[in-house]
Parts: sequence; C-alpha cells; structure tokens
Amino acid sequence: MFIEGETVDLRPIEREDADFLRELSHHPRVRGYAGPDAPESGEAHESALLDRIARDDAVELLVCDGDEPVGDVSLAPIDDRRGWANLGYAVHPDHQGEGYATEAARLIVDHGFAALGLHRVSATIHAGNEASKRVAEKLGFTHEGTKRDDDFLDGEYVDRMDSIATALDAGYRLLDSAELYGNESRIGDLLARPGTPDREGLFLTSKVWNTNHEHVAEACEGTLAALGVDALDCYMLHWPTAWTYQGPLRDLAEKPPAEQERLTFPTDDEGAPATADTDLTETWTRMERVHERGLARTLGICNVDIEQLERLAAAADVLPAVVQVESHPYRPRAELVRWCHERGIRVVAHSPLSAPGLLDEPALAEVAEAREATPAQVALAWQVDRGVVPIPSSNRPDHVVANLAAARVELTDDDRARLAALEDPEFER
Repeated sequence: MFIEGETVDLRPIEREDADFLRELSHHPRVRGYAGPDAPESGEAHESALLDRIARDDAVELLVCDGDEPVGDVSLAPIDDRRGWANLGYAVHPDHQGEGYATEAARLIVDHGFAALGLHRVSATIHAGNEASKRVAEKLGFTHEGTKRDDDFLDGEYVDRMDSIATALDAGYRLLDSAELYGNESRIGDLLARPGTPDREGLFLTSKVWNTNHEHVAEACEGTLAALGVDALDCYMLHWPTAWTYQGPLRDLAEKPPAEQERLTFPTDDEGAPATADTDLTETWTRMERVHERGLARTLGICNVDIEQLERLAAAADVLPAVVQVESHPYRPRAELVRWCHERGIRVVAHSPLSAPGLLDEPALAEVAEAREATPAQVALAWQVDRGVVPIPSSNRPDHVVANLAAARVELTDDDRARLAALEDPEFER
C-alpha cells in the first residue's frame, strides 16, 4: 500500500526502517506520549517491528518526505462492526511543526473512509502534547480530536456544506464556526443561497484563534467578510491562551498543510507553543471594543475554567454571554455550569457525544430504551434538561435530524440519577 500526498508519502514499513523507528519511539520528546511502551532492547524492538509488519488488523505506514523517513502513522480498528478505528502517529522532533503529521493523518484517515469502510475515527489527545491538539484541530475532529464522522460516509464523500444545509432544512438555526476551521467563506456562500433562512432567523457564532489575541478586530472583520454578514450574534475566544501573531487566517483551508501549521500553531526554538505577551483580560478588552463597534452582539469564551472566568469577570465591562466548554455525562462541569447560570451566562457544550465509550454505556442504553430514544438523544436531552445547549456534529442526515429531536426527550428523576452516576473525575482526553 502506497499513499501519495502533496508533501509526504505513506509507504509500508520495512525491516530496514527498524533503526529509524527505534530512534523515533525512544526519543525523549516522543516517548512521553507516543512510545512509552516501546521495547528497550534492539532485539525486542526488531521483534515488535516484525509483528507490526506482519499483522493484518491495522494499517501502519511510514511517513516519508521523498526518501527520508520523518515519522509513522496508523489506523487500528477498535470496533469492526461499527467501522470505528483509532488514529495514531508520531513525527521525529527534527521535523515537527512542518505539517507532516497533519498531512499524513489526513491521508490515512481519508484512505480509511474511502478504502477500508470506516465510519468514524477516534484520536487521543495526550496531556502536554500540543502537536496532538493541532493535528486534531486541523483535521476537524470535534474539540481536541476525539471522535467524529468524517468527510467519507459508507465509502462516499460527504461535503460538510451539504451537512450544514441538511441541518438548516431540519430546523437548526445556530451555526458555530471559527476562523481556525478555514471554511467560513464556504459557509458564507451557503448563507447566500436562495432558500437559506434569513439572517434574522439565524444565530451565528465564530471564534478568534490563539494567534490573533492581539489582533481581534482584524480577525473579526475577516470573519464577517467571509460569512458575508455585518455582525455576529456571538464572537468568542477559542482558547484563553495567546500565541504569537502570524498574520490573517483567511481562507486557511485552501492553504497547503505546512502553511496551515505555520500560521496556526507557531512554536519557539524548543518546539513549544510560541506565546504572546498579552493577558486574558487585555484580550477581553479588545473583544469589548469589537462589541462596542457593533460587530458582535454578544461575546463569549471557550475552553475555560472557573478561575479564569472569575479573573475575567472581575476586570470586564461586558461579561461573556456564552461560555463554551467540553461537557458530557463523564465530565458534566456542574460547578462551572452553576457559576455561569448564577450570572445569567449561557453554557454551550461542545463534544457532547464524542467521549470514547460514552454512547456504549449501559446506563444510556437503558434510559434510551425506556424513553424510546437513542443513547445519543438521551445524552443530548440530559444537557437540555440542565439548561445547557449541546452542539453535536454529524455528517449523517439521519443523525442530524435525530439529534434535533432529542430536545423532546423528557427525563425522570431516576434517569437523571443514573446519568449522574457516569461522572468520572479522572476523565481526560
């Protein structure tokens, strides 16, 4: 199997690659997250490599720039019946930040959907590994790269704009976008189509990316131009962390993967994120100026904790109207939700269905059967029941419609208790 890309090629791993793979998996900047179980001895590593070459239960390929190996990437099925697989990769530190991981992951994921009959891919984010986060973000995984329906469904390409059009036809009226996603121009084209709901009937949100904390107005103006609207209903900070400015991020999806990587995930000489010398409260002041100009009717912030919210609230003239965080029964964020509700702040839950294993929980299945619903509908109804707005993502038209219908599922006190028991304080991506 050989997969050709724009910058890198994926080819089968061979015995001659043992030295490179041994160095890769034992490198101190890789071992901590990608190779902690790599065998120590050369003989054991050789044996493990031969097993990897021989097995037919996974697709593992070497990532090469020309003839030079730069990393490896794999898809390992985790549920053959449902067509789910796990994505894994490692890039040698000498080549990190050059876009190789993003392109290699995209190539093997597309191959999995087109040729292997996959329906969904999961990816794990390792604590402290910014590379995992950036690859997941660039590939469009929900939040930090957990599970998502991809651009291929049952082997057929699915245009995400078609999914958005399906959602609008089904009755969805909130569109959650971000400059990082690189598709705001296409969403703007969709909004301009005949038959699309009027602007007044939509709630449009977008997010300023980490590299634009010191250039909020420029980023917002670019988003408005791409969407073809005069103002957003809510403009949010994607993350509270500020990175160094790399220039405007317009039409990001049209740029080569290495250029996307350079613009959105800048690194310092040590390979760590290149941070900007600006505080969260300073960035919020810039957000408030956008609001004062009428470019955003309300403001919001994503992926924050209570301590950050309290610090922001103490300095803000305009409080966030929306706080968007990851939330699901494993991680309900009850204290944060209560803090926000006490101050009239709406909480939006991203990734409400994507926590690995969530939809297979027996408690969800049992409540779903009792309520004549699906486990996904129960997980979404649980959010609505506690006053949280879930924003699920799917390319499947049947799932898009079913997710909207979840708001009509009514839970009992017993249902709530059973779902509350799923909370896992140690849950992490």
